[in-house]
This record gives sequence, C-alpha cells and structure tokens, in this order.
Amino acid sequence: MLDYKIINAKGKDIDLLISMKLDTMLDDETESKLSKKEKNKIENSIATNIRQTYEDYKLITIDKNIIGAYYIYDYEDGMMIDELYLLPEYRNNGIGASIVNELKSN
Repeated sequence: MLDYKIINAKGKDIDLLISMKLDTMLDDETESKLSKKEKNKIENSIATNIRQTYEDYKLITIDKNIIGAYYIYDYEDGMMIDELYLLPEYRNNGIGASIVNELKSN
C-alpha cells in the first residue's frame, strides 16, 4: 500500500474540495440527465455546504500531493465519515480501507 498522510483542510482547499465532491455527485451519465438549472442548483448547494464545513475535511496526501479527502464530523457519541474521495489513479490500493479502519480503531 502507498504511504499516505492526513492533514487538515484549510480555506485555500475549498475549490479542490468542491471539485472532488462534484466529481462524486455528477458523473457523465447523471450530468447528461440534468437540466442546466438542476446542475447549477446542485453545484451551488455543494459549494455552500463545503464553505461552511471545510474545517471538518481531512486531505489525503502522498509526497505532499493531495490525492483525496474525507469529511468527518461528530455524531451522537462517535464520529461519522460522510464521504471519502480518492483520485481514480489511487483507488483500489487499500488507502480508503486503511483510513476507515484507522478511524474505527480510534
């Protein structure tokens, strides 16, 4: 498995987080079925949400390059992983599973 590090997202990462979230929400097939108005509504909602919650995002890095992110927040008596995104070329390498297992053990 690749050696990754987790860092806190900062304000400068908002555009990247928005892009990652849109990538997971709007694949080509889904996007082709939406009107421009619907797509804009989704994009605006995602942008607004991330601007309000970016401090709860963690960035996944390899050699100081951001390869993904996840959103985690307090929920009841524990934590909730709301989303986990990895760039396509880093998927299926055990990184996501490793992160989830590490979070579960904490």
